[in-house]
Amino acid sequence: MIYAARYENELRVWWDERNDKTQGMKYRIYVDGRTCVYTERVYYNFKNLESGREYEFEIQLVDKYKNVVGKSEKQKFSTLNTRRVVDITKPPYNAVGDGISDNTEIFKKALSELSKNEKLYIPMGVYICDNISFTGDVSVHFDVGAILCSKEKGFSL
Repeated sequence: MIYAARYENELRVWWDERNDKTQGMKYRIYVDGRTCVYTERVYYNFKNLESGREYEFEIQLVDKYKNVVGKSEKQKFSTLNTRRVVDITKPPYNAVGDGISDNTEIFKKALSELSKNEKLYIPMGVYICDNISFTGDVSVHFDVGAILCSKEKGFSL
């Protein structure tokens, strides 16, 4: 069985170790019908892939002469679609991360308007907002130092 962790431009592929693998044998991995790599490990990271594209992987166990041992396995996996970044501090939202301004309505509006092909980016700052919820297929990226606080609790160092 072949498995994958999917990212926008990367697939981390792993598979069950073959019982008939002995010393000197390796796994040969084909991606879309082209030999890509030989490895002794039962996993491999494929980076710099096209986002939103399907790839077919074939895993073969081969002996030291590169002869296929047993049955190969095939599986298709897709990378995730790249999401367009929507900065909460830019128009049309213009949130202010000063620790004072109330951004509740701004966050609610941005989250309600976000499509599944968009990612909400929250830059460093302290954003005051209450009663917001992250539901559905929402992708949010908090920059280092981005903090959400309620009006009631406030923020202090």
